[in-house]
Amino acid sequence: MNRGLGWLTAAGLLVVGGIAVATAPQPGTIADPFLIRGSIGELVSARTLAVEIDGIRITHELELEYDESSLGTDGLWVIVDLTVIPQLASQNLSYSTLQIGERRYRMQDLPYPAMTGLYYGAGVPMHGSIAFEVPADAVASAAASTADVFVQIQFDPQLDDVAVVTVDLRSVEPSPSAVIDEPVVEAVR
Repeated sequence: MNRGLGWLTAAGLLVVGGIAVATAPQPGTIADPFLIRGSIGELVSARTLAVEIDGIRITHELELEYDESSLGTDGLWVIVDLTVIPQLASQNLSYSTLQIGERRYRMQDLPYPAMTGLYYGAGVPMHGSIAFEVPADAVASAAASTADVFVQIQFDPQLDDVAVVTVDLRSVEPSPSAVIDEPVVEAVR
C-alpha cells in the first residue's frame, strides 16, 4: 500500500509540474505591458493617462496652420484626433505608435500644433492630434482594418499599462490635404 501511495504521489507531482510549465509565461513576455483595449469614441483609462480617440484622418499632405506651411510624404499621413487626460502629472506622448499588422510606426515629432505633450498637469483634458507617416501600401493592406494605436509615454513600458485603440484605416478615404488644429484644453469630465 505504501509503495502504491508513493507512485500515486509522484505521478500527481509530475502532473502538477507539467501544468505549471505549460501555463508559465514565455521568457520574452514576462515584463510586457498590460494592454488596456478600447475602440473609437470610448474612454480607455490606463495608469498614466486616459485617452479617447475621436476620429482618424488620412491625407497626402499636412497643413500646418500657424505658419502656413505644409508637409508632404511619399506615403500617407495618418492623423489621430484624440482627447488625453494625464492621470499623474504632465506627460509626453512622443512614444505613441501605430501598429498595422506586424509593422509599427512611431508618432512623428511634428512642429506645433501637433500634440506631443500634456503640460497642464493631472486631470486636465486636452484635445489635439498626433500624426504617423506610413507607406501607402500599409493603409491599403488587409491588416489596416484592425490597426492599433498605442498611446504611451515611455519607449519601453515594461509592466505598465498602455492604452490601445483599434481603428479601421481601410474605411477612411484619403484626402489631398488636412489641417492639424491647435491643441485645446477641454472642460474637466
